[in-house]
Amino acid sequence: MSRIVQIEQSRGHGMRPEADGPDRTEAALFASAMLHLPFGFAVYDAEDRLTFVNDSYVRHLGLPREDVRIGISFLDVIRVGRWFGLFEGMSDEEIVADRHRRLAAGAFGGDKQRPDGRRIRLQHVPLPGGGWMTTTEDVTEQRLAEDRIFHMALHDGLTGLGNRLMLQHRFDEACRRRSVEALLYVDLDGFKGVNDRYGHAVGDEVLRAAAVRMCDCVRETDFIARFGGDEFIILLARTERHDGLERVALRLLRALAKPFAIGDFDIDIGASIGSARFGAEEADLDAMMKRADEALYQAKTYGRGRHVTFERRSTPAPGRAAG
Repeated sequence: MSRIVQIEQSRGHGMRPEADGPDRTEAALFASAMLHLPFGFAVYDAEDRLTFVNDSYVRHLGLPREDVRIGISFLDVIRVGRWFGLFEGMSDEEIVADRHRRLAAGAFGGDKQRPDGRRIRLQHVPLPGGGWMTTTEDVTEQRLAEDRIFHMALHDGLTGLGNRLMLQHRFDEACRRRSVEALLYVDLDGFKGVNDRYGHAVGDEVLRAAAVRMCDCVRETDFIARFGGDEFIILLARTERHDGLERVALRLLRALAKPFAIGDFDIDIGASIGSARFGAEEADLDAMMKRADEALYQAKTYGRGRHVTFERRSTPAPGRAAG
C-alpha cells in the first residue's frame, strides 16, 4: 500500500509516480491499473487530503468527476456528497470525527444506498503512518438477486402470499407482541374439480384471483399465507371490536362465493373457514392450526360455505353461511 500513497494524480486522470528508472515504470503501470479497476479506490493522507482516486470511486458515489480532485479534503468530499444526497443525519464535521474514531479501531465497512437506489459497498482501511484507503463496489445487482432469493424463500411462487416459513415467522412475532386475535383456516370448496374440468392453468388463475380477493378483505396488519394447494391461513390482528373475527370471516365467504371470471369461464367455488382464537397460553402454531382445522371440518360437515370457530369445551356449533 505504501506505493499507492507515493503516487500523485495531476490534471484529473494523469499519474505522476514519484520514482526514477525501473521503479518509475513499475509505479506508472501500477497506477494505470488502479485507475481502470472496476472497483472504486481512493486514498486519503494523514491530513485528510485526497492523494489518489480512480473514476470508479467517483462514479460509485454518484459525484461529479470535476468536484473530486486530488488535494481536496475529506470534509469537502462530504460536502459535495451531501449536495447530491449521499449523506444525511450527522453533520459534516461529525462524519469526519466518526471516520477517524472507527479507523482507530481498524478496518470497517458497510453498504450505502444512493438517492437513486443503487447500493454501494464501501471498505475503509487505515494505512501505516496515518490516512486510509477506501474501496467501493456497486453491489446493486447482487443485492437485488439476494433480495429475490430471500423473497422466494418466504413467499408462495404462484400467489405471492407468504408461505409456511413466513407464516411461522409472523406467528412467532405476533406471539411476542401479543398482537394476534385469531387464526383462520380457509379452504376453497370444490377447487379440485376446477383442475379436473378446466386444467391446471385455469386452476392457477383461480388461486391467484382468490388470493387477491382475500387480501381485499383483510387489513394491512393481518397476514395471509398459502398453506398448500387450495388452503390458506390468515393471522388476524387484534382489534377493539369484539365481533372482528366474524366480520372478517363473513367478508371472506361472500367474496369467495362470487364467480371467478377466468378467460371464457365463470367458475363457482366458494369457501369454508375454520378459526381458532388466540388464548393467553397460546404460543404454538401447530396447535392453533389443528384447532382451526377441526372447526373447518365442522364447517364443511354443516354444508360448506360457512365459518365455524373452535370451542374448547364443546362441539363447534354451525357457523354463519355466506349470503
